[in-house]
Amino acid sequence: MRKKNKINSSCIVILIFYNILWAILIPFIFILTVARLIIGKEDPKRLKNKFALNLPNSQPNKSNIIIHAVSGGESLTALELAKSILKINDSLQVTITTHTKSGYEMAIKKNKKL
Repeated sequence: MRKKNKINSSCIVILIFYNILWAILIPFIFILTVARLIIGKEDPKRLKNKFALNLPNSQPNKSNIIIHAVSGGESLTALELAKSILKINDSLQVTITTHTKSGYEMAIKKNKKL
C-alpha cells in the first residue's frame, strides 16, 4: 500500500510543477506569437489552429486521430502517416495540425497532389 501512495504523490507533484511551468511560460508564448505575427512568420487567420482552438468536430461513428506536426518536414511525414492509417482503416477521421506557417503551406500544397 505504501508504494502505491508514494507513486500517486509523485504524480501529483509532477502535475503541480507542470501547471506552474505552463503558467510561467504562457506570457512568453503570447509575446513570441505576436512578434512572429509582426514579422510575417504567422498567418493571423491560423492563430486558432495554432493553439488547437478550432479543431473539426468528429463525424458521427468515426474515431478521430489528431496528428500535430511542428515543422514543414514533419507535416509532410504526417500526411504520409495519415494516408497509411486511412489505408488500414478508412472508418477513422484523421486531423493534421501544424505549428508553423511554412508547415501549413507545405501540407496544403502536398495534400492537393495526393
